[in-house]
Amino acid sequence: MNKLRLLLWPLLAFVGMLFILPGCKSTRHLPRLRPKEASFETLYGQMLKHQPDFSYYNAKLTVNYKKGSHWGSPFKAQLRIRKDSLIWGSIVPAMGIEAARVEITRDSVKLLNRMKKKFTAGSYSMLDSLLHAKVNYQLLQALLLGTDIKSFQAQTGSSSVDKGLYKISMHRQVAVRAPGAIQQSGNEDLIQTIWLYPSNFRIRKILVKETKGESRGLEAFYDQYQEINGQLLPTRIQIRILSKQKLLIELLIKRLNFNKPRGFPFAVPSNYVKL
Repeated sequence: MNKLRLLLWPLLAFVGMLFILPGCKSTRHLPRLRPKEASFETLYGQMLKHQPDFSYYNAKLTVNYKKGSHWGSPFKAQLRIRKDSLIWGSIVPAMGIEAARVEITRDSVKLLNRMKKKFTAGSYSMLDSLLHAKVNYQLLQALLLGTDIKSFQAQTGSSSVDKGLYKISMHRQVAVRAPGAIQQSGNEDLIQTIWLYPSNFRIRKILVKETKGESRGLEAFYDQYQEINGQLLPTRIQIRILSKQKLLIELLIKRLNFNKPRGFPFAVPSNYVKL
């Protein structure tokens, strides 16, 4: 298992990279207004209305991460998304040579480790163990876009005002898999809490926790946004994995463009060894 973690560490760092939605115009801190009380239905509807919309997404970014008390070396990465179907990434350390390539679909996770000439392909259980939190495609894409996580049941919840922000809380159900399984094996209850800027209903903070077991989860902070083609997108985020294993991820976006189809190359060389 220790060798597996060492080989998959670039994948861990890349998955951390997926928890931000970038921008590429002037960065700004969003203004704070004094919000008036509003119903959950009103706030949830406004949040959905102001979410970013795209078909293809391409970005370049810098990633920092901290595991326990140790900071890793910053690295650069490319990120491409075909909405609701595919997340692709390329990790490039300081020397400028690609170290790893990742392909994440709705039911699989694949990694090329170019430094060791090895590859792996499997289910989301790999990410669950590495991140010490349950992960699926919907969660990754939602956190990347700074949007709500899609539910499998009718949406219900509560609302309040918290320190100058709107706060909405809800119980959700997300797809889960049995250990080692590829296909969905059922749903799991989560508690999702979202804090919204009252000026534009974009997300300031997301907290997602399990309702049973170890109550693992994560929280994401979006404190800077940029406007791109009339849409406000986060440019800086901090992710904290809530579990016994402490993990902190910080991300900064350098370049971004929307709706320009790009390739998603992922071919395993014949001389690579499968893990």
